[in-house]
Amino acid sequence: MEENTIEIHFSNNKPIELVDLANSMTALENEFHNFCEKKDSGADAKLYVKEVRKGSVIIDLISSVPALMPLVDNLNAVTEFGGHLGGLFSFLSGKSSEKPATMDVESLRNFRKIVRPVVKDSGSHISVSVKDSPGAVVNVVLDGDDRQMSTYSAKAKSEEDLSQIPKVESIEKAVILLTQIRNGDGKNGVGDRGTISSVCKSPKKLISVDDNFKKSILEAPENAFDYGYVADVEVVRNGDSIVAYRITKFYERFEP
Repeated sequence: MEENTIEIHFSNNKPIELVDLANSMTALENEFHNFCEKKDSGADAKLYVKEVRKGSVIIDLISSVPALMPLVDNLNAVTEFGGHLGGLFSFLSGKSSEKPATMDVESLRNFRKIVRPVVKDSGSHISVSVKDSPGAVVNVVLDGDDRQMSTYSAKAKSEEDLSQIPKVESIEKAVILLTQIRNGDGKNGVGDRGTISSVCKSPKKLISVDDNFKKSILEAPENAFDYGYVADVEVVRNGDSIVAYRITKFYERFEP
């Protein structure tokens, strides 16, 4: 039976710490599993060690074949995963300016762990390649020495940090309905909550940069919850989740 193989070759100058090698292989397994889940190639897809060969450290990995998964799907999963790794490497190495659609925070973390044994070993080298079948041409998807991998690992960490910065989008003259308000300047949004139904039905934290917004609520004799409020806001997101509304300019309040 033909098997698609992933080959990882560490050309090390000094012995690789067992924990670093184990973490590297675990990260590769995790990345393969996550990739297959995203591609609907089977949540049970796993990598297995087929062979460990001489020549520094050379490890051949094959994918499992779940009973209900056709063999062709399993082979394609390994080949497509190689393309995913290649795309990730091309972006981090600067060969491509386009972020891979399959790249996420977990992928960036896994990449850093995969290349960790090389980053720690001056003069070492790593290559990861995919063979579609025995005797086939090897498709190298990741290749570089310790200095290159240190640079690419730093790029991965930078992208990881950037991806976790809450995303902000602006909306002009949004209609806000209050659900909770407390005394204070409102700049920290402690206890202040409201809804913008055009964005999300559930209440979110309100952070007021414009002092007039909070004054219009606290200094008015009428019940603040009987009114709507018109303001320019920034919708603060963390990933796909809305964290808060930052009120940058207050216009007016009105009776709904």
